[in-house]
Amino acid sequence: MTEFKNRIVGEALVPPESLTANPDNWRTHPEHQTDALRGVMTEVGIVQRIIVNQRTGNIVDGHARVEIAIAQGQKEIPVLYVDLSHDEELLVLATLDPIGALAGTDVDHLRDLLDSVSTEDPALQALLDQLREQASDAENEASGSLESESRSGAMSNQFLIPPFSILNAREGWWQKRKKSWLSLGIRSEEGRGSSAGEGTGYQVINNWAKKHNIRDKIVKSDENANGGGASVFDPVLVEIALRWFSPVGGTVLDPFAGGSVRGVVAAKLGRQYIGHELRPEQVEANRQQWNEIDQSVIVVGEPVLQDDFMPELTPIEEHEGILVKRDDMFTIGGVSGGKVRTCWHLAQGAEGLVTAGSRQSPQVNIVAQIAKRLGIPCHAHTPEGVLSPEVKMAKDAGAKIIQHKAGYNNVIIARAREDADALGWTDIPFGMECEEAINQTRLQVRNIPKSVKRIVMPVGSGMSLAGVLHGLKDCKLKIPVVGVRVGADPVPRLDEYAPKGWRDMVTLVDSGIDYHTPAPQQHLGTIKLDPIYEAKCLPFLTDGDLFWIVGIRASETMVQTPVELLEPVWVIGDSRTIDKTCHDVQADMIFTCPPYADLEVYSDDPLDISTLDYDQFREVYFEIIAKSCALLKPDRFACIVVGEVRCKGEGGGYRNFVGDTIKAFVDAGLTYYNEAILITPVGSLPMRAGRQFSSSRKLGKTHQNILVFVKGDPKAATLACGDIDVSESLDLIDEGDMVDDGNDSQPE
Repeated sequence: MTEFKNRIVGEALVPPESLTANPDNWRTHPEHQTDALRGVMTEVGIVQRIIVNQRTGNIVDGHARVEIAIAQGQKEIPVLYVDLSHDEELLVLATLDPIGALAGTDVDHLRDLLDSVSTEDPALQALLDQLREQASDAENEASGSLESESRSGAMSNQFLIPPFSILNAREGWWQKRKKSWLSLGIRSEEGRGSSAGEGTGYQVINNWAKKHNIRDKIVKSDENANGGGASVFDPVLVEIALRWFSPVGGTVLDPFAGGSVRGVVAAKLGRQYIGHELRPEQVEANRQQWNEIDQSVIVVGEPVLQDDFMPELTPIEEHEGILVKRDDMFTIGGVSGGKVRTCWHLAQGAEGLVTAGSRQSPQVNIVAQIAKRLGIPCHAHTPEGVLSPEVKMAKDAGAKIIQHKAGYNNVIIARAREDADALGWTDIPFGMECEEAINQTRLQVRNIPKSVKRIVMPVGSGMSLAGVLHGLKDCKLKIPVVGVRVGADPVPRLDEYAPKGWRDMVTLVDSGIDYHTPAPQQHLGTIKLDPIYEAKCLPFLTDGDLFWIVGIRASETMVQTPVELLEPVWVIGDSRTIDKTCHDVQADMIFTCPPYADLEVYSDDPLDISTLDYDQFREVYFEIIAKSCALLKPDRFACIVVGEVRCKGEGGGYRNFVGDTIKAFVDAGLTYYNEAILITPVGSLPMRAGRQFSSSRKLGKTHQNILVFVKGDPKAATLACGDIDVSESLDLIDEGDMVDDGNDSQPE
């Protein structure tokens, strides 16, 4: 048996200011952590010794405790001295905390422990609440989270999160993004207090939170507490809904405005928000808040940056009855497509990259982004002229743009080769004209179904087509190919690179549109197509075809048209008159969250529908939805966030508020189109659910229903929304600064 060495050499009580911080310390200590640690040290005392390496005098563990002791004026602090070499010190410093973090969690024991712990310190209480929530989350994670598993994939890059029917607001990335939104200065709880009374549960908690400078830790009181716990709408949910179901620059109508969140987020995303709100004091608070925050638009001019997605075989999908080979989904360094795959393989081991391309071609940007991804330099040779979006993006990526007098391509190609030879860098051929392009493309034929009647694809240089034809030969597939010519004659390259007898395998047709002219139709279902290449194939597609998408230039994934800041508008008045106060509105989306009947009573105004009994509430609610939907343009979406509420009194059954909401929109002429479940943070629910369930068998509610309706044709509504831009230009805060706000529900 191996005997462990004892490296402890002594202990002592020493002045904390005499200790030396380790220059290699990697830990940071955000405010909420030091507040909680200070609370323990104040209530209990010091129960851990600071570990110090006797040889170097450096702290190995306990930096935060030393800082707190110095700040609190402590004269002495216990220290445990160890004898370590410099390398051993670094090893312990690097692994002490991470090894502890590898421990598993016995959720039941943790819950029992937390239930037996109490404290008067607000920071410690906030930490205990967070630990209770994490204990509940641990069970969810143990059973597997589809959204967590998919979060880092291509769908997240394309849509912010996977477009599944479960949205999990408990996940770390969601809470981090929420904190970032709130850090802009959003204070949606303001404007609530006076009319509802200073003694409500919401006001008590809010006042306590402000006093202790942790305003975001607002916990909603019991699910059916009358007037207690006005919750704050989740800005990340607003962002997702607006990006998915409304166009940039469009008008968003909200008949139940409440606080400021939806208006602020809509404005920051370049949408015109019009919110209808009964209470003047709430509107005044919203307007004041808008005047105080940073009034810049988030999405304008930002490229859609995508994480690497390099599957062995790019997927085949079905869109509008057409099978689609998504070679455009192969992504490295923010650029996508089959040419990216070729460039990536050619660039391996290179000290630098050189290429030549036209100003309109995506090639120079592909090579520049691959070079940036590999951390090597790049030269791009192009004709003279104003930098196109693709060339500008290449320059922004660090490529040196070398322009030549416009003329023959072969002259610029020769200059690029000379440049590469002189520098000893790798030349990426013009048009990816090389055997590597053939080899990379031919492998992608392997997942094409044998039932495909034809393959339709754009043909520029002809290299992608040549690779597909080789792949068909490899797989012994006799599928005819229609190649839609969009540029110069590809026949010379096909004669050189395509398999013998290629003319019997493919029919070349002219697109009928000049190369530099974009195609008028640029979508297949929800897929954005390259306007110069793939989009020109659309007229040639028929049932049974497989449409091969080679790629899409990165500039087509940008929001290229500047959008002016559209200041949110809050209209004061009874929403029953929205047809008059907003009579000239033509909305591109309805997005709202209504009062949850009498779950939260916002004022004592008789016009406030939260004061009505449910039958009266339902009648008025239907009226408001009908009038709002009349202001929605045809072929547009409506999205509403709702949740079930219980009847007051002894029975306590659900009122079927979700079902009534669906009926209200259907009665207004819309089609019930999507439903999603938002899983909300549990907050204080663990402290309430057990008692509630034991006494009544009522389940603790930790979700909301997101209902989506469409007015008219859903395909036309989708096209009206345009591309989904998920630019990460919202500056996300550091993970350590994140504080969970603990809210259980959505109504404002």
